[in-house]
Amino acid sequence: TAYLNITQAAGLATESLSGHVGQRIRWARGMAQIFRTDNPLLGKGLSLMQRICYSNAMLHFFYGIPRMVFLTAPLAYLFGEMHIIRAEAALIALYALPHMVLPNIANAHLQGPHRHTFWAEVYETVLAWYITLPTTVAFINPRAGKFNVTAKGGLVEKTHFDWGISRPYLGLVLLNAAGLLVGFGRLFWWNTFETGTVLMNLMWTLFNLVVLGAALGVAREHRQVRLSHRVPARLPVCLLLPGGHTHRCETEDYSLNGLGLRLAGPLQLAPHAALKVLLFAGSQEHAFPARVTARRGDRLGLSFGELDLAQQQALIECTFGRADAWTHWNDKYTSDRPLQGLTEIIQLGAAGYRSLGRAWLQSARQGMAGWR
Repeated sequence: TAYLNITQAAGLATESLSGHVGQRIRWARGMAQIFRTDNPLLGKGLSLMQRICYSNAMLHFFYGIPRMVFLTAPLAYLFGEMHIIRAEAALIALYALPHMVLPNIANAHLQGPHRHTFWAEVYETVLAWYITLPTTVAFINPRAGKFNVTAKGGLVEKTHFDWGISRPYLGLVLLNAAGLLVGFGRLFWWNTFETGTVLMNLMWTLFNLVVLGAALGVAREHRQVRLSHRVPARLPVCLLLPGGHTHRCETEDYSLNGLGLRLAGPLQLAPHAALKVLLFAGSQEHAFPARVTARRGDRLGLSFGELDLAQQQALIECTFGRADAWTHWNDKYTSDRPLQGLTEIIQLGAAGYRSLGRAWLQSARQGMAGWR
């Protein structure tokens, strides 16, 4: 095999958090089953690096238990005054802080163009509760469970907060918030003789609350207005107008249902006017029936008419099947800076709590209206 550092294809993701969680539960369970039944560390014919590579891909999905421990560990001290590490806070910081800071700096240097610091914390937090039990059961009994393909192509019809999927995060938020309040009591009254230990656990709990707030923000589903995803791209287009004239322009984006165009000059078109769109696949020209759906200045929105199978194939060749279809998909992606990544997570955490507050108020109003 050979690795080509060029994006060749793209795929549909799940439309909702609940769909994504269900998909990753199946992935995690499948990896745990493979690790038990076909362990790469023990397989024949693999090099050492191959064993490490395959094992890393499978063991990655066992982060559920460590992540749950991380989200609750400081509560052992804040609630029960249990010292989970028998050492002075300053000594722990001396060993732990370089271990936490330096890998993040190294990752930002190596992976900065592709991923941002601290976002893995949010991602693992969102999934940890849901994959812990399936991976544990599959590791014990690899024949348990079954695999189903995740449904895609749906539509989120209205903005809403997913109370069901966020229930574990809400419970963890309440536990950590209560721990934070108890911690302030220990800081000023009960445990003044070990201020460093109290402060360390308070900072740990505060970070957990930020990450959990970000997880709550992900649980707010936003309304989708399109069934088909639009891909930004500049492609040459020729419009064949009802009167027989042509108008050359270019696309701003495209989907399987329509095009967004930027006009090259003035063009008189009636609302909902029918026309033909000429697109190009190499030297071949293809015509597609379309109708005007929107007009704003020099921008024009078109939706395709009824396409037969041959036209659908031609449309894919002209758009998604182009060799350069995904060349510039991440041009606007900014390189990572660790402090910027931390700021992003803090902002997302604050937005998550605002979303929770708005959803709670809306639910309370609806409940009061129904009671009346």
